[in-house]
Amino acid sequence: MTVTKNENRWDESNAIFDGQRVTLYQKGLRPKPAGMDFIDYGLSALERSVVETEIPAGRSDLADVYHRLSTQGRLAGYAVEDRFF
Repeated sequence: MTVTKNENRWDESNAIFDGQRVTLYQKGLRPKPAGMDFIDYGLSALERSVVETEIPAGRSDLADVYHRLSTQGRLAGYAVEDRFF
């Protein structure tokens, strides 16, 4: 998952990123835990096995899948420096 440092500036931050992994991804979490300063950048790549086993047919919102992967230590991250538009 690509992420960018956001600190709730452009939209609500939804990820904790440790430099290698997204250790927590969750939208709408209140109160926000310390370190939830990143937001998903909009580009992610998933292994075929994850798509086949984790995503129900016809489902387009991946927030629940990303949350599960993050809490299992299975969501790698890449920080993008430039803001998206």
